[in-house]
Amino acid sequence: MKNKAKGSVYWPSIDADIEAFVRQCHACQENAPSLPKELMIISEIPSLPWQTVAADIFEFDGSHYQVVVDHYSVYFEIQKLSNITSKTLIQACFSCFAHFGIPKTMRVDNGRQYASFEFRKTMKEAVQNLCPL
Repeated sequence: MKNKAKGSVYWPSIDADIEAFVRQCHACQENAPSLPKELMIISEIPSLPWQTVAADIFEFDGSHYQVVVDHYSVYFEIQKLSNITSKTLIQACFSCFAHFGIPKTMRVDNGRQYASFEFRKTMKEAVQNLCPL
């Protein structure tokens, strides 16, 4: 809700005003999740663009896409995938990395394609070839 509002209008206390409105809204309280909020893990902001990225796969209108987001600039790149095999994800990642460089850290959810041996091995080799010890 806050992000949607921030994309439409601006005022100095927008977050506090939205939170106050939601606390007073009967419908908002009835539909609020009953589970306690999970604490957000705050990570350091990288010192340079494209050092740390996050990647995920999503489906829209029957097609699969990969989104890669830079933690420094919040710039994102979305690529349509022909399928969601490890090989296709590796190709999509390297297509993205060809523009911006190979990131030092890549954060992903528990997607089995990102956890595959082939994906991890390929990414590890790419980083080692880029920065040999």
